[in-house]
Parts: sequence; C-alpha cells; structure tokens
Amino acid sequence: LVDCGVLVDENQTFWLARPSSRWPTVEVRAADTASTVDEAVLQGLLTRALVITALDDLDHGVTATPLDPQVAAAAVWSAARYGLSGPAVDPVTGKPVPATDRMASLLGHVREALEETGDSDLVRTLLDRLEREGTGAERQRRASADGDVAVLRMLTEETVPRP
Repeated sequence: LVDCGVLVDENQTFWLARPSSRWPTVEVRAADTASTVDEAVLQGLLTRALVITALDDLDHGVTATPLDPQVAAAAVWSAARYGLSGPAVDPVTGKPVPATDRMASLLGHVREALEETGDSDLVRTLLDRLEREGTGAERQRRASADGDVAVLRMLTEETVPRP
C-alpha cells in the first residue's frame, strides 16, 4: 500500500497487534472503548498476560493456531458490536458462543501469566465491574437514550476527576 501511494508509511496499515518497529514491545489497537482508567488498566493487564503467554508458548515450541482471516474479522466485529453481553465468535472453531465463555477461555489461557505478574485478583475485580456496569460502549449506548449531551456528560463524569 505504501508502494502504491495509498499510505504515507507502513505505520498506517491496519493491524490489531504487531511487534513495534521502534521499541521492544507489542503494539495493540484492538479495544478502543475503554472510557475509564480502570478499563484501560484491564486492557493493559490482559494484553501483557497474552504477550507473556505467547512468548512462553514460543519458548516451549508451541505456535498459535492459524486462523481464517474472515472468521477472525467476524470475531472482532462481534466483540466490537456486542461486547461482553452478546454473542461472540470462537476464532478457532468459527462457531458462535456466549461472550462470557470466550472471556472465561481467555482467562484460562492467560491464568499463569496473571498469577506470575500478581494481576489475577485485580483483573477479576475489574471484569466483575464490567459485567455489572457494562463496557464503555454499552454505557455510552445507554446514555445515548437521553441524547448526545448525556453521552458527553457520562464520559466527562467517568474521565474528569472532581475537585
């Protein structure tokens, strides 16, 4: 795409996760509706656990299961559309499953990494809050029933500290 003149540089290409071209890190652009600090922390903790787990798997000769790009895209779309409250797509089997089952599977997959970093309890606490209160997107949709200003008010209340 860069060679075709469509993109200015390779950093503009679409991706969900990739090794950084500048730093010894993994860049992730998957979840973008974290409207609170706690939700951003949860995303960071789960991402770190996924990276630790992947590196550990590689150290033991275990590689990731190849995914069908269309099924993976469907899984991302379903997660973006429904969050934790709706159906999800299992990216390996391509079958619909409850989002809560996918979350349980994710937690099982990264359990050792979460225990190693001491993040298990905090992740569980933050996930419990999401399940009770809804994701940032869900809360925004609820607030939108009262108009755009209500969404802005909700986001402000969640992100701007009170004096």
